[in-house]
Amino acid sequence: MDNRLYWVWLQLAMTPGSPLAAPLLRQLGDARAIYEAQRPALAQAGVQKQGELQRLCDKSLDKARDVLGRALENGGWILTPADALFPVLLRGIYAPPVLLYGRGALLTEDEPCIAMVGTRKASGYGIAAASRLAAGLAAGGMTVISGGARGIDAACHTAAMDAGGRTVAFQACGLDVEYPAQNAGLRRRILDTGGTLLSEFPPGLPALAHHFHIRNRLISGIALGVCVVEAPARSGALI
Repeated sequence: MDNRLYWVWLQLAMTPGSPLAAPLLRQLGDARAIYEAQRPALAQAGVQKQGELQRLCDKSLDKARDVLGRALENGGWILTPADALFPVLLRGIYAPPVLLYGRGALLTEDEPCIAMVGTRKASGYGIAAASRLAAGLAAGGMTVISGGARGIDAACHTAAMDAGGRTVAFQACGLDVEYPAQNAGLRRRILDTGGTLLSEFPPGLPALAHHFHIRNRLISGIALGVCVVEAPARSGALI
């Protein structure tokens, strides 16, 4: 059996962003060991909430099999912590992801990344600043990470590509969901220029409001630094 099924099953049982998966993996070993654990062992390992116990005791792999199949369509791939190419920096963040869904080129182990984020309602000056900063960083060999949104995000992705560099869009939805719709062309260009689309969310999952907070820890976690180009005081870019 494809061992990735157990990782997909675990992510579906835990939900993206859950802080419980990491301690469970430390205690029980890997996703298959968690799958094979029964209720007493799971409770002893720290699973106390009945909803979580119930999901972890549901051993059906049907949904995981469907999600894995959809994730691998059209050249898609997944990475789990068991894979050598799983981003090293993400292994040490709070609530590290159980798996990543991806399209495009894999990130290399030593690839230097900088995150650039900001408001969707960017000013002309903000767009110009984002473009100039992203172009310079990309020309200097940095991979520019952003969230694929309108405004500052789109300006950073575009400028990095215009400078001949690589860029990665970390989506807050499934990679088969066209969000935001107006950036569909941008996402295609990212793939066409050797970039990457990444998500912690399984195929079909829409971009819900709380997904952006969950996603932002990955944008900052995978990067060596974060540049907030322009954002109001209560912007989600500051999370």
